[in-house]
Amino acid sequence: MVNNKEIIEVCDIFLMNGENKFLMQLRDNKESIYGSNKWGVLGGGKNKNETSEECILREIKEELEIELKKPRLVDIVEDQNKNKLFRHYIFLDFIDKKASEFKLNEGERLEFYGPEDLKLLNKVEWFNDVYLNILKKICRLEKQRPKIFLR
Repeated sequence: MVNNKEIIEVCDIFLMNGENKFLMQLRDNKESIYGSNKWGVLGGGKNKNETSEECILREIKEELEIELKKPRLVDIVEDQNKNKLFRHYIFLDFIDKKASEFKLNEGERLEFYGPEDLKLLNKVEWFNDVYLNILKKICRLEKQRPKIFLR
């Protein structure tokens, strides 16, 4: 707890394809989940005894049945919602698949969207506060991709 706020740690990932588009998930239409029936990035809650990297690897395996090699931690951002403090560990990785090639186990559907297209989506409430600056940072880094992101 921080200042009487429950801390909830989550791990999120921007999966980018070769066209500089990001894989977005239309979240399930269930009242019990945050951001119900809105677009967001993939990821989920961090278990108490796992690292942020272990969390994002587990979440992506659960949601898409794929194994990422080495996602890169881009930033850690906090936002508040009522009596909760959300700590987002935000990762980036590259993927060479079409949205239709994934086996989606959570959410309604997947699509790749470019940064300009994201403006038109009905996104989760925290998207602009949490992800927008990181998305800009990723796009700046992408211009240096041959130097930074080669495996």
